[in-house]
Amino acid sequence: PNFCSAFRPPSRAKQLDAIGLTRASAKPCEALCRCLDPSGGDWEDLDPPESHEWLDAMLDKTPDQSFDNFVASRPNVPDKVRRTIYLQPLCDPADFEAVPFPQGPWPSWQALETAVREFYFPLGVVTLPAMAMDQLSPKPKSRKNSYGKQYHAGQVLEALMNQSLPRNAFCTLAVTMCDLYPREEWNFVYGLASLKQRLVFLFLSATSPKET
Repeated sequence: PNFCSAFRPPSRAKQLDAIGLTRASAKPCEALCRCLDPSGGDWEDLDPPESHEWLDAMLDKTPDQSFDNFVASRPNVPDKVRRTIYLQPLCDPADFEAVPFPQGPWPSWQALETAVREFYFPLGVVTLPAMAMDQLSPKPKSRKNSYGKQYHAGQVLEALMNQSLPRNAFCTLAVTMCDLYPREEWNFVYGLASLKQRLVFLFLSATSPKET
Protein backbone atom coordinates (compact mmCIF):
# COMPACT_ATOMS: atom_id res chain seq x y z
CA PRO A 1 0.00 0.00 0.00
CA ASN A 2 1.06 3.55 -0.72
CA PHE A 3 1.03 5.14 2.76
CA CYS A 4 2.87 8.39 2.05
CA SER A 5 2.39 9.36 -1.58
CA ALA A 6 1.72 12.95 -0.46
CA PHE A 7 5.13 13.36 1.23
CA ARG A 8 7.01 16.49 0.24
CA PRO A 9 10.27 17.78 1.75
CA PRO A 10 9.58 20.49 4.38
CA SER A 11 10.15 24.08 3.33
CA ARG A 12 13.40 25.84 4.27
CA ALA A 13 11.54 27.85 6.93
CA LYS A 14 10.17 24.67 8.50
CA GLN A 15 13.61 23.06 8.41
CA LEU A 16 15.18 25.99 10.25
CA ASP A 17 12.36 26.06 12.79
CA ALA A 18 12.60 22.32 13.41
CA ILE A 19 16.29 22.54 14.31
CA GLY A 20 15.78 25.63 16.46
CA LEU A 21 17.57 28.18 14.27
CA THR A 22 14.75 30.71 14.02
CA ARG A 23 14.39 31.54 17.70
CA ALA A 24 16.07 34.62 19.16
CA SER A 25 16.35 32.92 22.56
CA ALA A 26 17.22 29.35 23.54
CA LYS A 27 19.16 28.99 20.30
CA PRO A 28 21.61 26.07 20.01
CA CYS A 29 25.30 26.82 20.46
CA GLU A 30 27.23 28.35 17.54
CA ALA A 31 29.03 25.10 16.70
CA LEU A 32 25.75 23.16 16.51
CA CYS A 33 24.16 25.88 14.40
CA ARG A 34 27.03 25.65 11.90
CA CYS A 35 26.64 21.88 11.70
CA LEU A 36 22.87 21.97 11.16
CA ASP A 37 22.20 25.20 9.25
CA PRO A 38 21.36 24.32 5.61
CA SER A 39 21.59 27.94 4.43
CA GLY A 40 25.11 27.52 3.04
CA GLY A 41 23.99 24.83 0.63
CA ASP A 42 25.84 22.00 2.38
CA TRP A 43 22.60 20.08 2.98
CA GLU A 44 20.47 18.85 0.10
CA ASP A 45 16.69 18.57 0.26
CA LEU A 46 15.28 15.08 0.06
CA ASP A 47 13.63 14.20 -3.23
CA PRO A 48 10.04 12.93 -3.08
CA PRO A 49 10.22 9.17 -2.45
CA GLU A 50 9.85 6.57 -5.15
CA SER A 51 7.35 3.77 -4.74
CA HIS A 52 8.34 1.29 -1.99
CA GLU A 53 11.14 3.49 -0.62
CA TRP A 54 11.26 3.96 3.15
CA LEU A 55 9.64 7.41 3.15
CA ASP A 56 6.94 6.11 0.86
CA ALA A 57 6.05 3.08 2.95
CA MET A 58 7.06 3.87 6.54
CA LEU A 59 6.79 7.62 7.16
CA ASP A 60 3.61 7.20 9.19
CA LYS A 61 5.56 4.90 11.52
CA THR A 62 8.54 7.28 11.83
CA PRO A 63 7.14 10.76 12.50
CA ASP A 64 9.31 13.87 12.32
CA GLN A 65 11.23 14.91 15.45
CA SER A 66 12.20 18.54 15.98
CA PHE A 67 15.32 19.60 17.86
CA ASP A 68 13.11 20.76 20.76
CA ASN A 69 11.41 17.36 20.87
CA PHE A 70 14.80 15.66 20.92
CA VAL A 71 16.02 17.80 23.84
CA ALA A 72 12.74 17.25 25.70
CA SER A 73 13.23 13.47 25.39
CA ARG A 74 16.22 13.81 27.77
CA PRO A 75 18.69 11.81 25.66
CA ASN A 76 21.87 10.35 27.11
CA VAL A 77 24.70 12.89 27.21
CA PRO A 78 28.33 12.45 28.29
CA ASP A 79 29.21 13.47 31.84
CA LYS A 80 32.33 13.48 34.01
CA VAL A 81 32.20 9.69 34.40
CA ARG A 82 30.58 8.32 31.23
CA ARG A 83 32.97 9.61 28.58
CA THR A 84 34.08 6.49 26.68
CA ILE A 85 32.59 4.77 23.63
CA TYR A 86 33.24 1.03 23.60
CA LEU A 87 33.35 -0.69 20.21
CA GLN A 88 32.30 -4.34 20.16
CA PRO A 89 33.17 -6.17 16.91
CA LEU A 90 30.96 -9.23 16.35
CA CYS A 91 33.12 -11.47 14.21
CA ASP A 92 35.82 -14.10 14.23
CA PRO A 93 39.05 -12.42 15.50
CA ALA A 94 40.85 -13.88 12.47
CA ASP A 95 38.72 -11.68 10.19
CA PHE A 96 40.86 -8.68 11.13
CA GLU A 97 43.96 -10.41 9.77
CA ALA A 98 42.52 -10.57 6.25
CA VAL A 99 42.65 -7.81 3.64
CA PRO A 100 40.02 -5.09 4.21
CA PHE A 101 36.50 -5.22 2.78
CA PRO A 102 35.36 -5.57 -0.01
CA GLN A 103 38.18 -8.00 -0.87
CA GLY A 104 38.16 -9.33 2.70
CA PRO A 105 35.39 -9.98 5.23
CA TRP A 106 35.75 -6.74 7.24
CA PRO A 107 36.59 -3.05 6.75
CA SER A 108 39.85 -1.78 8.19
CA TRP A 109 39.23 -1.76 11.92
CA GLN A 110 41.91 0.88 12.42
CA ALA A 111 40.12 3.18 9.97
CA LEU A 112 36.76 2.56 11.64
CA GLU A 113 38.09 3.19 15.15
CA THR A 114 39.88 6.35 13.99
CA ALA A 115 36.69 7.68 12.37
CA VAL A 116 34.71 7.16 15.58
CA ARG A 117 37.47 8.73 17.66
CA GLU A 118 37.69 11.82 15.42
CA PHE A 119 33.94 12.28 15.04
CA TYR A 120 33.14 11.97 18.76
CA PHE A 121 36.23 13.75 20.13
CA PRO A 122 36.85 14.46 23.01
CA LEU A 123 35.19 11.19 24.08
CA GLY A 124 37.52 8.23 24.44
CA VAL A 125 37.19 5.14 22.25
CA VAL A 126 38.09 1.58 23.34
CA THR A 127 37.79 -1.58 21.24
CA LEU A 128 36.63 -4.70 23.07
CA PRO A 129 37.83 -8.21 22.09
CA ALA A 130 36.08 -9.54 19.00
CA MET A 131 33.27 -12.01 19.62
CA ALA A 132 31.65 -14.31 17.05
CA MET A 133 27.85 -14.30 16.78
CA ASP A 134 27.68 -17.93 17.83
CA GLN A 135 29.53 -17.07 21.05
CA LEU A 136 26.73 -14.81 22.26
CA SER A 137 24.61 -16.10 25.12
CA PRO A 138 21.86 -16.91 24.63
CA LYS A 139 22.77 -17.82 21.05
CA PRO A 140 20.63 -15.72 18.65
CA LYS A 141 18.33 -17.39 16.15
CA SER A 142 19.40 -17.42 12.51
CA ARG A 143 17.85 -18.25 9.15
CA LYS A 144 18.95 -18.73 5.54
CA ASN A 145 17.25 -17.29 2.46
CA SER A 146 18.16 -15.49 -0.78
CA TYR A 147 20.13 -12.94 1.28
CA GLY A 148 22.27 -15.72 2.80
CA LYS A 149 22.53 -16.32 6.53
CA GLN A 150 20.76 -13.77 8.70
CA TYR A 151 20.68 -13.36 12.48
CA HIS A 152 17.68 -12.21 14.52
CA ALA A 153 18.63 -8.64 15.45
CA GLY A 154 16.40 -8.47 18.52
CA GLN A 155 17.94 -11.59 20.01
CA VAL A 156 21.45 -10.30 19.27
CA LEU A 157 20.57 -7.08 21.09
CA GLU A 158 19.21 -9.02 24.07
CA ALA A 159 22.37 -11.15 24.24
CA LEU A 160 24.53 -8.02 24.16
CA MET A 161 22.53 -6.59 27.06
CA ASN A 162 23.78 -9.51 29.15
CA GLN A 163 27.30 -8.13 28.80
CA SER A 164 28.32 -5.83 31.65
CA LEU A 165 28.55 -2.15 30.73
CA PRO A 166 31.77 -0.50 31.98
CA ARG A 167 31.15 2.21 34.54
CA ASN A 168 32.79 4.86 32.35
CA ALA A 169 30.91 3.85 29.19
CA PHE A 170 28.83 6.48 27.43
CA CYS A 171 27.65 3.62 25.21
CA THR A 172 28.64 0.36 23.59
CA LEU A 173 28.55 0.31 19.78
CA ALA A 174 28.43 -3.26 18.48
CA VAL A 175 29.10 -3.75 14.77
CA THR A 176 28.91 -6.76 12.49
CA MET A 177 29.14 -7.72 8.84
CA CYS A 178 26.51 -10.44 9.40
CA ASP A 179 23.11 -9.82 7.83
CA LEU A 180 20.23 -9.11 10.23
CA TYR A 181 16.44 -9.32 10.32
CA PRO A 182 14.09 -8.03 13.07
CA ARG A 183 11.10 -10.34 12.47
CA GLU A 184 10.11 -13.13 10.11
CA GLU A 185 8.14 -10.93 7.69
CA TRP A 186 11.02 -8.42 7.25
CA ASN A 187 13.83 -8.91 4.71
CA PHE A 188 16.55 -7.16 6.75
CA VAL A 189 17.28 -4.34 9.18
CA TYR A 190 20.24 -1.95 9.46
CA GLY A 191 20.49 -2.27 13.23
CA LEU A 192 18.77 -1.81 16.58
CA ALA A 193 19.39 0.22 19.72
CA SER A 194 18.42 0.41 23.36
CA LEU A 195 18.98 3.96 24.60
CA LYS A 196 18.22 2.97 28.20
CA GLN A 197 20.91 0.27 28.06
CA ARG A 198 23.29 2.60 26.15
CA LEU A 199 23.66 -0.01 23.43
CA VAL A 200 23.69 0.36 19.64
CA PHE A 201 23.99 -2.54 17.20
CA LEU A 202 24.76 -1.93 13.49
CA PHE A 203 25.04 -4.00 10.31
CA LEU A 204 27.99 -2.40 8.47
CA SER A 205 27.69 -4.13 5.11
CA ALA A 206 24.21 -2.67 4.50
CA THR A 207 25.69 0.85 4.52
CA SER A 208 28.74 0.13 2.38
CA PRO A 209 29.08 1.59 -1.15
CA LYS A 210 29.08 -1.94 -2.55
CA GLU A 211 25.65 -2.59 -1.07
CA THR A 212 24.09 0.83 -1.68
